[in-house]
Amino acid sequence: MIQLDDGEVAQRLPWKALIAAIERMLLGGGFAPRRQSYHLKGQRGGEGHFLTMPAWQDDSVIGVKLVTAWPDNIARGLPNHGASYILMDARSGEVRAVLAAEALTHRRTAAVSVLAATRLLPAGAERLLVAGTGPV
Repeated sequence: MIQLDDGEVAQRLPWKALIAAIERMLLGGGFAPRRQSYHLKGQRGGEGHFLTMPAWQDDSVIGVKLVTAWPDNIARGLPNHGASYILMDARSGEVRAVLAAEALTHRRTAAVSVLAATRLLPAGAERLLVAGTGPV
C-alpha cells in the first residue's frame, strides 16, 4: 500500500497528466455520485461536518475522499478541516493507497477549472490565466 503526504501527492500529479486523466473521467470513464454530508456535534460544543465523496471505475478502482470540518478549530489553533483519500482495487477491495487530500483537492480544483476554461476559450487563444482565492 502506498501512503503519500501532500508534498508527494503534488509531485506525483504533474499538471498535463492530471488534466488529461480528469478529462477522461468527466467524458464518461467513471462515476461520481453527489457527496454525502453528515452533521456532527462536538462534546466540547461546536458543530462540524463529515463529508464522503466517492468515485469509481467499474471493475478497476474505487476512491473516496473523507473530510471533517470543524469551524471552531481555528480558535483553538487547529486547521478547520482534515481530509484523506483512500484508493481501492474495485474487484478485490484491497486498499492501494492512502493520500493526504489537501494538495489533491487544490490540484483537482485547478485542473477542472483549466478544463472548463479551455472549452470556453475562443479559437486561437494561446494563454490562460486561472485566478482564485486561497491556496487554489
